[in-house]
Amino acid sequence: MHIQSVIFDRVFSISPHHTKWGKWTEFGFESGGKKVLQASVYGHPAIPSGVKLLMALPAPDDWKNICGWANLDTGEISVQSAAVGDSIALFVIWLAFIVATFPAFLLRISELSNGQILGVSVGLVGVSLLIGYSIRRVRRLVASRKLLEDQLSVHRGS
Repeated sequence: MHIQSVIFDRVFSISPHHTKWGKWTEFGFESGGKKVLQASVYGHPAIPSGVKLLMALPAPDDWKNICGWANLDTGEISVQSAAVGDSIALFVIWLAFIVATFPAFLLRISELSNGQILGVSVGLVGVSLLIGYSIRRVRRLVASRKLLEDQLSVHRGS
């Protein structure tokens, strides 16, 4: 995780998106004479201009994957928190899938065709991968919040 300070001199092309897979906002900005055409942040936060922000990025200048930011003027930290709900929902789906299919799979394995066994197996792997991705995302956002809180206390203390 990388912390980078920035002041958005101008914010433009704000485009909120909402699908069944989540919500995010794409935007462009100018900062210190540099123009970034594509930046993306989870959720639909207010995107301030003229304010010094500490940005949590996966890598330096990785504006397409902003994890969150801290507003140095107000002390407000913006990091997506809905990811926890996403993880819980995916875990419940996975658990329901296991509970519904695994006993039947064990009891009737001799009666299932190879295609049915493959289908159940692929479904289990797919749901497990979605849960793994969601947990990774949540861990990254929790780390972002912690890092931003630490950096904010350093900046506010000095």
